[in-house]
Amino acid sequence: MLALRGFQPVAVASALEALQAAPTKEGAPAVLLVQATGTGKTVCAIYCLLWFLSRWPGKRVLWMVGRRVLVKQAAAEVNKAARLVIESGGAGAGGELAALPGQFPSGVRVGVEMASDRALMSGLASDQVIVASFQSLRRRLSGYDPDDFSLIIVDEAHNGIADAGYHKVYEHFKTVPRLGLTATPFNSKGDGMGGFWRKVAYTHSLTAAIADGDLVPLRARSVPLDGVHIEGVDFDKSELSDKDIAIIEEAFMREENLHKMASVIIKEVEFPAIVFCASTKHSAALADVLNRYEDGEIARHIDCYQDDALKAKTLEDFKTGSLSVVCYYGLWFEGLDALRF
Repeated sequence: MLALRGFQPVAVASALEALQAAPTKEGAPAVLLVQATGTGKTVCAIYCLLWFLSRWPGKRVLWMVGRRVLVKQAAAEVNKAARLVIESGGAGAGGELAALPGQFPSGVRVGVEMASDRALMSGLASDQVIVASFQSLRRRLSGYDPDDFSLIIVDEAHNGIADAGYHKVYEHFKTVPRLGLTATPFNSKGDGMGGFWRKVAYTHSLTAAIADGDLVPLRARSVPLDGVHIEGVDFDKSELSDKDIAIIEEAFMREENLHKMASVIIKEVEFPAIVFCASTKHSAALADVLNRYEDGEIARHIDCYQDDALKAKTLEDFKTGSLSVVCYYGLWFEGLDALRF
């Protein structure tokens, strides 16, 4: 079962109310649900998804993700979460949502649009939910009639504000209500999400989640490294030259610095743990050093250049507990689903 808890019933009710608002000259409602990572954005979105499917049974819901690597993971999670919500009888949601199990006795039919995978769009067994990356959608928009959809859900909605590909997709579906999920509605410079998301339906912040006991308190530990002095520095990586980046990477790769990092991780970090590294080379080197501190393999490096089977095995080993630490750079900034973590 997957029942709503704590703030979630209010978040769902607020999102549903905002999504049913009258369209404006800009189009249908474009609503944000802002929740700190780990507080159940997907669960809240699933309740909204089921509500829309029950109200408009002849229409579909489009679930959009930012990267192709997340499409099949998202499809599997939507399928699983929808089934669990249905089994819960809409517990915690109240009102009309509690009647949904009669509409969906065993789950929803979820299809994928990516590469050679195509969603089933016709027939009695056609897909009710279509999961796709925006990259696939923008190339296939001519095959999608907006009138076939009652709702669009955009995972990690902070992506694409400056991306013309997203703009094209949003424009095509501008008559369809849109629900965006994000933990970070502002970028590092404090800029908001502009006209693409016109209303924040509900916010559950990181501090609120910690106060409620949904998330553990933040702890910071500084590890001084030889050759790295960044106190008081605020910069964007794009502002650095290749030479600057090479100097920083060289400092992080020094053996003594790798051991300083590794010793803190071994002594002070509660496993399982994910280590965000400074570069791909740094990630591989740190995993190697961590494994020298224990018998057997406790840490593994992963990067986007590895084949999908190896990446999948690393994630599965991490989820099941046979791997305690994953070191990586630029791969899992979003979309990671590992319940042990």
